Amino acid sequence: MGEQDKEPEPRELVEALREKLQNAHLSRHELERLVPPSLAKRDQHSIPPYEPGQYKKQCEETRKRMEKLEAQRLPAFVSKKVQDKFLNEFYELKAQGKLSHLSPEQLEKLEAEIKASAANSKEACRTTRVSSQS
Repeated sequence: MGEQDKEPEPRELVEALREKLQNAHLSRHELERLVPPSLAKRDQHSIPPYEPGQYKKQCEETRKRMEKLEAQRLPAFVSKKVQDKFLNEFYELKAQGKLSHLSPEQLEKLEAEIKASAANSKEACRTTRVSSQS
């Protein structure tokens, strides 16, 4: 059971295979035929040669791509007409008492956010981000 059942080490297998191939005196063509393509490709490097300035160019392309993605993520500015519509709607709801379920602090905060939105949509985005983070 002991020595016969034991699998040979990978190094021993490689050495035995190398010995057999050397004793066979095979030509390069015969060796290429024996070696699987996956092993042959593993040793071939298809990396293109380095071009000077390539790193700087890649950094610039990455920066442009990131700026483009960042610009897409920023919210679009809301038109003045739409801002006025929401402001008027808020005051109507407040006058009708439909916001009475909110506490006075929440109502003041909501009113401040809507006024900021009506004045400047950029400011509203900043206020909304800050209030959502807290």
